[in-house]
This record gives sequence, structure tokens and C-alpha cells, in this order.
Amino acid sequence: MAKEDKMSKERCLDANKHEEVVYIAVDIEATGHNLARHSLLSWAACVVCPHKMSKDELCSRGLVYYDEIAPLEGRFFDEGAMKVGCLGLLCLEKFNGQSDFDPESPQFDSNKVLAVMSKECSLPEQATSRFISWLEGIKASFKASQIVLVSDTSLFDLPWIKYYFDHFASEQQSAIIGHRGCNIMSHWAGLLRRRRTSKESTFVKDDRAVAHCSKDDAIYLAEIARVALYELCLEVK
Repeated sequence: MAKEDKMSKERCLDANKHEEVVYIAVDIEATGHNLARHSLLSWAACVVCPHKMSKDELCSRGLVYYDEIAPLEGRFFDEGAMKVGCLGLLCLEKFNGQSDFDPESPQFDSNKVLAVMSKECSLPEQATSRFISWLEGIKASFKASQIVLVSDTSLFDLPWIKYYFDHFASEQQSAIIGHRGCNIMSHWAGLLRRRRTSKESTFVKDDRAVAHCSKDDAIYLAEIARVALYELCLEVK
């Protein structure tokens, strides 16, 4: 690891070493909104670090997690959700130029996409195990007593993660995310003294390569959370 890279990671760790909590921004894409009828397409997580770091820096230090997940058997899909959730899927890159795999094309075929994902993407059990292992590693690295997941849509992203953890991991393993959660847009609304707010109101630059790619969304959300939690909030002694 280059000297500058090592120093940057050490700054991130040092700034968190007295924190009881490590905040992790999460984002998911799914075939629909109903946990009983639909499936996850992808999920991602990014550590909220006190110091601003680029996407490449976060990824190279293992502070970002991303996976694409095979659909659950017997589940359905919403066409609108598929056209949004498939925009940034890596498993579809080899089909560039084929309209039936292009979410922005009228010929987009959700059934073909899901068939590809069933063969090539992580099984739900594997994806859940890897995600939990990554969270355990982050918790240990930051010497934190607990993890708090950060989202911007509490009734969408967090229930999906909890659902998969409860179904595909043991009770002890799934307990790593606890029962807490942070809706960062509610946090921002308080900081701005508004009833509600939007990402645009945070003045955090949106440099996502693809909107609705869960990886890029999680990294963007982590920066929104970083500004709120580490730049604008007063530390409680």
C-alpha cells in the first residue's frame, strides 16, 4: 500500500477509534417493494468516514461492499422497478448494445435479465454471508461496539436488508445490525430546520456515474451522511 494511502486509512481509523458506533450507508435495488412478493437485485454499503475520500479511495481500502443477487424462486417483479434497479448492474455489461437487456429500451425484457441473474449472480445465502462477514470486519477494524445502518428511505432499504439477514443467516449473525437505524434525510431536515428535505438541499455534489446503481448510491449517501454527522453536528460529551 502506498504511504499516502496508508496514512489516509489511518486517519479514518484514528478519527473513529473513540466512537462507539460506526455508521454505514446502505442502498438496495429490488424487483419491487413487497418483501413477500419480490426479490433483491443488488445491495451495497459504504462506511461513513469523518474525512472526505474519493470513490476509488473508499473502494481500495475495503470500505465499500457491493453484490448482485440471484432472484428468489417463485417471486414476481414490477416492470417499473426492474427498469430502475437494472440500470447499473455489472452482470448486464456484457450485453451492451442488446436492447432486451437495456433498461432504457422499449424492448427491455425483465424475464431475460432475471434468468441471467439466476445463473450468474450470488445466491441469497452466499450474498448474505459475505455481507455479514464484511460488516464484522468493519466493526472490528474500527473497534466499534455497534453498527448503525444509514439510509435515505427507511421503509425501503433497511427492511430488505433485515429480511434477507433474518432469512439467510443465524439469529446471532443477523444481530450485527441491531435494531437501530438512521434516516439521514430526517437528520438533514433537523439540521436545516425543515419538516422535510432532499438530497439536493444538502449541497453535496452528486458525482454518481449511474443513478440507481446501489454501489454509487451508497457511496453518495455516505458522503451526505459524513457532512451531516461529522462536519455539521456537535459532539455530545
